[in-house]
Amino acid sequence: MTESITTYGQTLSDGWIAGGAARRGVRKVHRTSPQTNASVLRTWDVPCEAMFEYLANQQPDELFRLVESDALSPGLLTHAAEWCGRTKLEVRARRVLLPLLSHSAALVREGAILGLQLLPSDSVVREAIERRTSPMYETSAGVRAAARDALLLLDE
Repeated sequence: MTESITTYGQTLSDGWIAGGAARRGVRKVHRTSPQTNASVLRTWDVPCEAMFEYLANQQPDELFRLVESDALSPGLLTHAAEWCGRTKLEVRARRVLLPLLSHSAALVREGAILGLQLLPSDSVVREAIERRTSPMYETSAGVRAAARDALLLLDE
């Protein structure tokens, strides 16, 4: 099944495809399953935080695929990463979020930390977050602060 909708004079089919979409944070085409297209595209023609919340609660695998697809701008990816940490699929969320700690955009690394702090702590997650508190491993003061805050939450 192919769901099509029109937005800003562009046709979106099987995902978010449009020149205008690039200005709204989508860098390349993302194809989801037909079931997701039908339900998601009825409500959102471009990714947004509300869509990530819906996917986290209803179709977490689609959220993980979207995060791994490299289709989102850093601003959107950071919100999607945080919602990954709110899913019930903790092992998969960890696998998706840990690589984001090495993303070139500090905003995305911070989003990954926010997502990871919502998951049950284990030594791998804790060590990865601890590493981000050091200026040797993390150049962004904001990411280091988020890592320190996350460690406090993990200690509770």
